[in-house]
Amino acid sequence: MNLQKIGEKILPVVGKISNQKHLAAIRDGFIMAMPMSLVGSVGLLLQNFRINLVNTTLPLDQDPFQKFLVFVFGKNWTAFPNAITNVCNNLISIVVTVTIAYMLTENYIEAGKAKNKYQHADPLVSAIIALLGSFLVFPQSTAGKLGNVWTQDSFGATSLILGMIVALLSTAMYVHLSDTKLTIKLPDSVPPAILNAFASVIPLAISVIVINAIEFIIRAFGFTGMQDLIYKLVQAPLQGVGTSVGGAFITVIAQNLVFFFGIHPAALSPIFEPIKTINQNDLTNQLLHGASVMNLKGAPIGQTLQMIMGLTTVSVCVAIFLVARQSPHYMSIAQLELIPGIFNIGEPMIYGLPIVLNPFMLIPYVFASAITSTIYYWLELIHAIPAIAIAVPWTTPPFLNTYLASGGHIMPVLVQIICFVFDVMMFIPFVKMAIRSEANNAALNAD
Repeated sequence: MNLQKIGEKILPVVGKISNQKHLAAIRDGFIMAMPMSLVGSVGLLLQNFRINLVNTTLPLDQDPFQKFLVFVFGKNWTAFPNAITNVCNNLISIVVTVTIAYMLTENYIEAGKAKNKYQHADPLVSAIIALLGSFLVFPQSTAGKLGNVWTQDSFGATSLILGMIVALLSTAMYVHLSDTKLTIKLPDSVPPAILNAFASVIPLAISVIVINAIEFIIRAFGFTGMQDLIYKLVQAPLQGVGTSVGGAFITVIAQNLVFFFGIHPAALSPIFEPIKTINQNDLTNQLLHGASVMNLKGAPIGQTLQMIMGLTTVSVCVAIFLVARQSPHYMSIAQLELIPGIFNIGEPMIYGLPIVLNPFMLIPYVFASAITSTIYYWLELIHAIPAIAIAVPWTTPPFLNTYLASGGHIMPVLVQIICFVFDVMMFIPFVKMAIRSEANNAALNAD
């Protein structure tokens, strides 16, 4: 009953946060950009994959699979997948800037329908304005006679937070200006496309002028630009805390807690997703420049937590199969969840058992994966095991996901199995208590 009351207090707060138009735009913008990392990881997986599980100290280029690829495609075969990976990985800031601006404008339009506000705004125009604004502030490099030029580093993960800020700022200015009289009016006989184009001229001009003015003011204070300021004051500290062992533990606890109270962890993605994306892009660049999964600087916090946390509902299923066969309800839910759980889909168990607001499930659900994923992440940080640094689809089954994401190393799989066994053992006593309580309640109702 107390948990119910706590849930009733928490749900509205997290619900408002989740539906807040700016945070929702960040969440949806990153989701729209996610396919980039998956496409870019295919070539990265091929050139880092090994099939020799016995002698893992063998240099990668001596592995039979890598020799086979060289034999079939030639010694320079990696140039082809590297081009795709470079584009997908190092244009992330541009893509996120555009997608956030587009989604935020749609959120403004939807929120303003009741009061007939923001209805003249166009998501495509907003995305274009954000793109223009980002090029005004993304850093440039000096290239001799060419002068200042943008490079792939200008649009990579180091500019991600900057791109988010530009998208939020430019979109807010544009949608509010679109409701004012600061637009060029044309006769109604003019085609709609031309009307919309001219209507956006003044809002576009004001938005880019303001962003450019902010950039010049920041430079006047001794910074090399807005990117330098944002990176030093916001992104670097946030990334350092977020990718630490303590940050990993807090991330899992927070996501598990909100799910326990019935709120999908996606509600927290505006907070955690930028850190994960920045970290993953940095690791991908290291792999592109010849680093191995054993000596990366940093560890893949996003994939690690995702893969180890994905074991949770399958762990509950196994615990039920072992100690709760006398409960038709628990057994039916476990049988229903097993196949989806193998593909990291946990909703049948979360809402069907339920784990949500189930006092017996609070401790193991919140803390089991928090302990195992944090330990796993720490082992990667100290290079005790190969890093699972190559992006794979989140629906990849357990054990296969760590095998592929580590480039064919068996040690991550063995550690993941140990984590799985730990989770099962942690759930068993609490499942027993839940079954005992269920039996007692049935007996009381029978009397």
